[in-house]
Amino acid sequence: MSASARRVGATISEIAGTLAGMTATRTGPGRPHMGDRHVVTSRVPIPVRDALEALAERFGTDRSTVLADLAAAAVGRPELARRVRFTAAVDGEIVPDGGLPLAM
Repeated sequence: MSASARRVGATISEIAGTLAGMTATRTGPGRPHMGDRHVVTSRVPIPVRDALEALAERFGTDRSTVLADLAAAAVGRPELARRVRFTAAVDGEIVPDGGLPLAM
């Protein structure tokens, strides 16, 4: 780099070195580790989203946690819930009335 060139930012190797030195331990406030998790994306009707948001606000958490806790109960693993305790059961399959399936 020439004497007149101005350096802006950090190099990739400097950033990688900084990241490599970071640890996974908590050093301050923030969300606690919730165990091994996998991201699952789902589209829900707006009224369902609104109800999930209301539950999340009621229990002081977020929609994602409410959905994860509900899913845990639905598959018979309520002990994996982190914030909201649900009782859920699968009643059976919904059989379409012969109409066309919704496009994704």
